[in-house]
Amino acid sequence: MATPGAAYFAAELRAARGRRNLTQVQLAELSGISSKTIARLENAYREARVGQIIALAKSLGIPARTFLPAPRGRSNK
Repeated sequence: MATPGAAYFAAELRAARGRRNLTQVQLAELSGISSKTIARLENAYREARVGQIIALAKSLGIPARTFLPAPRGRSNK
């Protein structure tokens, strides 16, 4: 079962990739992370490492904090 943090990350990653109209393979090429790992992250089968979060954020042109749940009463957007 996915942790709340992994589920949040998965949803944000899928949404960000969709906004850029990228396939998992295209994002893999941009980020240097395998498409298999991206699929696992998007399905919350594994938790992202810090380096992966940074690489994906850079590749998608968004702040890394987008992938992290905001503290109560705050927004990451």
